[in-house]
Amino acid sequence: MAYVRKETSVSGRTFFRAGWRETAADGKSRERSKSFEKERDAKLHAAAMETAHTGIVAGDPDDRTVAEFFRLFIDVLESQGKSPATVRTYAQSLTKLGKIIGSIKLRRLSAADLDKAYATLLKTGGVSRRKPKVPGKHETKSLSPASVRVVHTAAHAALQQARKWRWLVSNPAADATPPTTVRSGARNLADDEIRRLLAIVGDPDFQTEVYDHIDLMVSVLMLTGMRRGELAPLAFDQIDTERSEIAITRSVSVGPGRVPVLRKVAKTQKSLRRIKLPPAFMARLMRHRATILEQGLKWGPGYQREPLLLFPTLGGEMFHPDRITKLMERVMRRAKVKGAQPCHAWRHSCATDLLAAGLDAVTVAHRLGHSSPRITLEVYGHVKDERAEAAANLMGDRLASLSASEG
Repeated sequence: MAYVRKETSVSGRTFFRAGWRETAADGKSRERSKSFEKERDAKLHAAAMETAHTGIVAGDPDDRTVAEFFRLFIDVLESQGKSPATVRTYAQSLTKLGKIIGSIKLRRLSAADLDKAYATLLKTGGVSRRKPKVPGKHETKSLSPASVRVVHTAAHAALQQARKWRWLVSNPAADATPPTTVRSGARNLADDEIRRLLAIVGDPDFQTEVYDHIDLMVSVLMLTGMRRGELAPLAFDQIDTERSEIAITRSVSVGPGRVPVLRKVAKTQKSLRRIKLPPAFMARLMRHRATILEQGLKWGPGYQREPLLLFPTLGGEMFHPDRITKLMERVMRRAKVKGAQPCHAWRHSCATDLLAAGLDAVTVAHRLGHSSPRITLEVYGHVKDERAEAAANLMGDRLASLSASEG
C-alpha cells in the first residue's frame, strides 16, 4: 500500500515522503520512496506507483493535470529501469508538450488539444541556438515535422499508460494527427569516400595526431556496422577467436548532463548478437591485443584491465561516446567527406553494401542489431529500389531472350 508521510530533515526543512512497495527482478518485494517539497506532488507520485506496481487505481484521477501526469509517467519509466537515453527522450518530448497543454485536466484532454499543440510546436516548438538578447531567454523557432512526431510518439505512450491505469477511458493520442514526414534515405559512404577515409586513418602521422588506434577503430565500424555505444565498451572478452566472432553484450548510452551510463547488457534483446568477422581480421585484433597489453604495462598498476578494452584511453578507461564522435568528425573533415554522420555513416554503409550484395534483410538486421528486418528495409529502402530495378532488367532480358528463341 502506498503512503505519504510528512517528515522534517536534520536542517529543519519540512518535506513529504511518498513510499510504495515494488517487486524487484529477483522476485523479492522491496520498499521504495521519494521525497517532495509539496504534499500534492507526493500524493500523486504515490498514487502512480501504486497503480504501476499493483494495478490498483489510487487517488482521484479527475484531479490530475496533464503536466502532473507527464511527470509521474517519467518517474515510472525511471522506476522501471528504462535506459537514461530513453527516459531523457521522453522527458524532453513531454516537457515540450506540457508547456502547451500541461494545465488541462487529464480526463478532459482531447485529440483536438493535441493537434493544436502539434501545430504550435511546428511554429515555435524549437529553441534558437543564437545568443539570447535577454540573458537566459532564448528565442523560439520552428520545430521540424519529424521532431513533432517524436513528441507525438512519447505522448501516445504516456497516455496509453494512463488508459491502462484506467485514468482515461481512451487514448486521445490515438485519434490525433501528427504532421507527416518523408523518411530520407540513410546517407552511406561512396567507394571513393571510403578510400580517402581509409587512406587518412592509415597515415601514421594522423594516428599520432588523433588516436593511435584510429585505423582499427574505423575498420571495426566498417566491418561490423555497430553503434558507437557498442564500440566504446567493446572489450577482448567479447572476442571469440575460434569462431571468428565478436559478441555484442555491452553498450553505453549518454544520460542527463551527457554522463555516460554503461549497460552490461546491450540496448535490446535483439542487440545481443554475435557478428562474424574474416579470420584475417581476427588475427589483426589479436595483434592489437598485444599492443594494448604493452600499453598497460607501460602505464603501470593503475591501468584499467577489467575489462580490457579494444579502444581505451591511455589509462585503459572507456572513451565517452561523444569523444568517439569527435574523433570521427576529424577523420571526415580531413578526408573532405561532407554530409555524412561521423559514426553512423559507417553503419549505413555496412547495411547498404550487404543488401546491395544480395544478402537477405533478416541477416543484415541481425548484424546491425535491428529489432526487426522491417526496420532495415524501411531505413535502407533505396537499396531495395535499386535491386528492384535490377530485377526488372533481369526478367526483361530473360523474356526477350526466350521470345527470340521462340522466333
